[in-house]
Amino acid sequence: MYYLGCDSGGSKTAFLLVNESGSVISTSLLRASDYQLSDSDFVTLGIMFSDGVTQVCKDAMIHPEDIAFSFLGITGFNESPEQDEACLHEITKVLPFERICCVNDIVVGWAGSLAYQSGINLISGTGSNSYGQDSHGNSERAGGWGYFCGDEGSSYWLGRRLLSVYTKEVDGRLPRDAIYDVVREAFQITSDFDFRYGKCMEISQSRSEVANLQRLLLKAAQLGSLNAIELYRQAADELAQMVKTIIRKLDFGQDNEIKVSYSGGTFQAGKFLLDPLNEQLSIYHAKLVSPQMSPVFGAALAAITVDSGVRIPRAEIIEHLTNQDKHYFHS
Repeated sequence: MYYLGCDSGGSKTAFLLVNESGSVISTSLLRASDYQLSDSDFVTLGIMFSDGVTQVCKDAMIHPEDIAFSFLGITGFNESPEQDEACLHEITKVLPFERICCVNDIVVGWAGSLAYQSGINLISGTGSNSYGQDSHGNSERAGGWGYFCGDEGSSYWLGRRLLSVYTKEVDGRLPRDAIYDVVREAFQITSDFDFRYGKCMEISQSRSEVANLQRLLLKAAQLGSLNAIELYRQAADELAQMVKTIIRKLDFGQDNEIKVSYSGGTFQAGKFLLDPLNEQLSIYHAKLVSPQMSPVFGAALAAITVDSGVRIPRAEIIEHLTNQDKHYFHS
């Protein structure tokens, strides 16, 4: 039997075809799928899914109807009924409705990071979000409201605050430390107001450029900037609030330590973010754990698990998928 997992996010869409034991049969990696803009984007989404499914089936020398079940994580899904309907209309041109499960991509992130078992997955990259399931199958999410009114604790959120702290250091509202030097060196600033009306305005037009400023914040923290270290502590507080909210709403049991996994570029900050986050979560008997596998492998695991009708997947399938994960989609 064949099972299809898909992780369709803002930057890429990965397809993974496996058999019932979790052995990888074929893969495909395609362009982004940000379909929440216009009607034409749904057609583009349909073409992209058709291309991905066709490719993995061709490589496996099977037909789409040979796939027993597909678990598809799609960015923005389950956030607008109208858009969900349009999305499903396109996908079911390729895969039969009764043999697919479409979810928000945060669900396959959780399924991969915690091997489809009880716990919470925390995401912090350009944006931020969180999702959890308890042992009873109940689920909750927190965050994910977008850069304008949310995304607290994300790289974008930190990038904006880095420049805010820099301007305060420039005019003396905060004491100057490594942030001042790192920013000036990175952008070769000789005139602060030239920077404001030049490169700073250019950066502000791109979310990814703002998020990339987090690397300067990390450099400043590594150089001992107390202001940079404080910003990471504030980010940890924001991310901890998401996790605490999910813990409060779900039933993880009184005696069980709650596993909280994480993913996204912000966590490249290492101890500056993880240490204060762990400190916050310990109050709630929760502990950070490294992700077990990537989201698309989580989607494939979910496809096998949902189709089999069991709540917890077999250990040997988890181990098999985990061992293979590092060989795919990481180049």
